[in-house]
Amino acid sequence: ETIEHEQVVEETGEVIEAIQDGEPFDLDAFLSELDVSMAAGKTHDEVIQIWDDYDVEATLTGDDDAMQKAFDLRKPHIARVLRAETANHPINAG
Repeated sequence: ETIEHEQVVEETGEVIEAIQDGEPFDLDAFLSELDVSMAAGKTHDEVIQIWDDYDVEATLTGDDDAMQKAFDLRKPHIARVLRAETANHPINAG
């Protein structure tokens, strides 16, 4: 027996926010906003906090390609802040 989504909502009383507001999830917009936000991060911890604030892994669960794109976006931001942190470390001050 196939259970329609509407039946599940009626039975459980649960409504997913994306369905509730009628807006389809825009992956490109999500990734673009994530990228811009991570660009503002000045430390490794800040970039990771921004990632966590966007709840990337939960948001993109089940979409391996989207998850990979998100990790690919994060990688240069992590590298950028780690280079800056390393350059500013007292042992490298010269």
